[in-house]
Amino acid sequence: MSLFDPGNNTLSGLLITALLFLLPQSLFAGIEINCNSNFVVPHPTQLVIDISPTGTDDTVNIKCALDEAVEQGIPVVRLAKGDFAISNLQIVNFKGSLQGTTRADTHLTIMDNSIDCAAFVNESRRTAAIIFVGGEPRLKFMTIISGQPCIQETKILSIVHFTGASRADLSCKNDVIFAVVDRVDLIGPERSGTFTQAAIEASAEGWSSSGSCKNTLLGTFKLNQSSITGYDIGVLSTMRASAQVDFNFNAFVNTYRGIWLVDSNQSTTITGNTFTSENNNEDLNGIGAIEIGTRTNTAPVKTRVVVHNNQFTFSDAVGVSSNFFRGAAITSNFSGNLQDVSLSITDNRFQLSGDNRFIIHLRDIDNAVVSANKFAGGVATGVSIAGAKATTVSGCLIVSNILNTLTSEHQDIFLDEKTTHCIVGPAQDADVVDLGVDNSIL
Repeated sequence: MSLFDPGNNTLSGLLITALLFLLPQSLFAGIEINCNSNFVVPHPTQLVIDISPTGTDDTVNIKCALDEAVEQGIPVVRLAKGDFAISNLQIVNFKGSLQGTTRADTHLTIMDNSIDCAAFVNESRRTAAIIFVGGEPRLKFMTIISGQPCIQETKILSIVHFTGASRADLSCKNDVIFAVVDRVDLIGPERSGTFTQAAIEASAEGWSSSGSCKNTLLGTFKLNQSSITGYDIGVLSTMRASAQVDFNFNAFVNTYRGIWLVDSNQSTTITGNTFTSENNNEDLNGIGAIEIGTRTNTAPVKTRVVVHNNQFTFSDAVGVSSNFFRGAAITSNFSGNLQDVSLSITDNRFQLSGDNRFIIHLRDIDNAVVSANKFAGGVATGVSIAGAKATTVSGCLIVSNILNTLTSEHQDIFLDEKTTHCIVGPAQDADVVDLGVDNSIL
């Protein structure tokens, strides 16, 4: 009987098993990388580059491994258990994962006073520590810690920046990125009460610069099962060309804004997240979870946002004067041009307290839907619909919410004098103030 006779099941099975065992080694044994072999090595049987910590500055080793991965098409660069330290990384067209082992085991620290932020400005780039330019980058399974990375006495604009080419690039073509952050904890110094430093930014290099042609970033961005603590902004997203952006099951803790959607043309879903803030600092005014708006007069004219099934828990122990607006969990602010915003806020749970705090404060947004949310705590106003720059604000729908556990200093629902053709549904246990025209309070 031949070894390859179909009837010789035992021998055939053993041969196949042996071939399968040997195959990965024969495929991957030929990988060579030109990095420090004491700390950067190719995995013997997988398309993976493994990196061990040096105990000092790991920037060169991680940069070398990522460059080799781009050049050779290696899909995974993996940081071992331990503590890593870097200054600045820039990776162009990386299509793979930069990952640790777990969030508890792999810590990546951005070293203080290690980045020449002025050089970024001179090169027409936004200042950042870890920069992915184009490609399909995935950042996974680690904790990133940052304080004051800039050599100068200024804050860095973002720790992780997903972007396109420099705005000094005269090609003026649209930039594309497909980015994922998955199970990563980002820990910052603490919020300052300004829109200064973001943990993560997904934006073109020239989005905030007048006259720049590098202001549109295409593609997708996804933040999944991660946490962001102690930053001015958790995520700044300004993808301007019908991008898909998703925030799923993340925790935003003590940020000035958890999510800031500015100058965007995105289909954005914010689902299953928690936003938690405890404020005892009287200098931190206007704290919020989500802000939608514009900063420039060249912002796209449309964007779409769904806020569904999130938990907002804010406590504010600082007393302020009765005429001072302290902030809102969800708000809008169009300091640039107005946008047509498709906005749906549904099935969320709000537990907020604080003098002069609003829960939802929407300005200059038509046709917003606020439905099936549960409101609790003690605030100035629960839901406010108002006009700032717009002549009128029309078509809002506020229905099926639970407000009987909310204590409002002024009113539960407020429609200002610019509102028209809004509907406030019945059976919400709400105190409603309507200053608008042709609104329906059922």
